[in-house]
Amino acid sequence: MSDLSPLAQIRIACGTSTGVATLTTISRIIVRTRKSQLWVDDVLAIFSMCTLIVQLVASLINPSKAPGAPQDHDNGAVRYYLISNMFYAVIWSARLSILFSIIRITRGFRPNRHLAIAAALFLLAWVVLTAQLYWECETETAWKHAEIPQCKLDRVVAICQLITDIISDGILLAVPVRLVMIIQDNKLRYRLILIFGTCVITTIASFVHAAFLFEVKEVPIMIAAVIESAISLVVCNIPILATAIVKMQQHHDDTILAPHSNTVPRFWGEHEGSPINGGNIKHCPLPLSSLQNRIPAVLSI
Repeated sequence: MSDLSPLAQIRIACGTSTGVATLTTISRIIVRTRKSQLWVDDVLAIFSMCTLIVQLVASLINPSKAPGAPQDHDNGAVRYYLISNMFYAVIWSARLSILFSIIRITRGFRPNRHLAIAAALFLLAWVVLTAQLYWECETETAWKHAEIPQCKLDRVVAICQLITDIISDGILLAVPVRLVMIIQDNKLRYRLILIFGTCVITTIASFVHAAFLFEVKEVPIMIAAVIESAISLVVCNIPILATAIVKMQQHHDDTILAPHSNTVPRFWGEHEGSPINGGNIKHCPLPLSSLQNRIPAVLSI
């Protein structure tokens, strides 16, 4: 990938990661729709997927200034703001989806007041970081005239992102651990452990992105951002998909181990599948007494 242009690298990273994240989200929605279990966490996952797709479309925009366009209204600045705003939208809506998944699991077990406060803090962090982006980028507009416009963010932005990432991911890691110690239901404990394990992945991705922000490497920053946003969406879908796969496997095992019916098999009739021709045995709908009355008549033919 190092032989490709920076623009091509960003587009490939964004397209690949978005494709994986979108596929997992669609699979999640199919699972929930079939069971009629759509809830707030699923709506947030759908919103996160839509914003991720917008981010992909923005990465495909030609950053060069359109012919005849004003000097301060070029495609590059619009493209950068779209990608940056959608980054925050994907990240925080995915985190809110995970948080509401925890709220959904714990409904009826304990009050969710603290989790509701955490959701409000997540929304506040989303708004503050988005506002900070415009505060940093609109005070110095020289970046808009570069070949590939990208705002050079101050280290304060990196520090704020790192702090909010640590706090939010810390909440998403600590809450499942605490609930696992309280809840006795093994299925709910399993789902909480899944949420804990997947949140670790998001934390690692956010640290990588923050490291590039501190080093002020423009192209790696953009690539790390689009990959982190996609990972966040995948992570919020994994617990639901993993639980669905486990349930399907358990249902399959239960079907195989289910006791056979005691009804008498049918050895004749128009249906295909008698044991003579190797097909499936069909069960006789007639009572045993009626079958016994028919046997002499069959033998006399």
